Amino acid sequence: MKVSDVMCRPVSVCAGETSLASAAQLMGESDCGVLPVLQSGRLVGILTDRDVCLAVGTQWHSGATPVAEVMNADVYTCEVTDEIRSAMDTMARRRVRRLPVLDDQGALRGILTMDDLILRAEESDRPGLSVPVSCRDVVQTLQHICGSRRMRPEAAAASPSLSPEL
Repeated sequence: MKVSDVMCRPVSVCAGETSLASAAQLMGESDCGVLPVLQSGRLVGILTDRDVCLAVGTQWHSGATPVAEVMNADVYTCEVTDEIRSAMDTMARRRVRRLPVLDDQGALRGILTMDDLILRAEESDRPGLSVPVSCRDVVQTLQHICGSRRMRPEAAAASPSLSPEL
């Protein structure tokens, strides 16, 4: 199964000069927790609802603060033609719940979220039956994303991984 089969589209986006208040309002209206940040049609960052809350609540930014001041410019992505398992490996390895989806020209085409994967996950109750996205793989991906942040190093090393390179 390809990323294009599961990703969300269209995607709400904002610009670096968008205010945090406007970005938060757009997230509410779009019922999403993330906004890819575009400049001249290219992905330059990502803003999450958590970024907004931490910026306003603990870093004393105002709602007028531009998104560019608090966005994460280190964005991990996948491509529309990638296999789902490859994207899940990236999510687990990079400890992110959302991946902007780009085409082969680098243009934003959608977003892949853990929610998308959870909603598409299937159980395989017959031995040898392969499903496109298994419940087990989704749970392992989420465990790796969540567990790696809070676990002591020795516990994180013992947590299950999706693929050998994790």
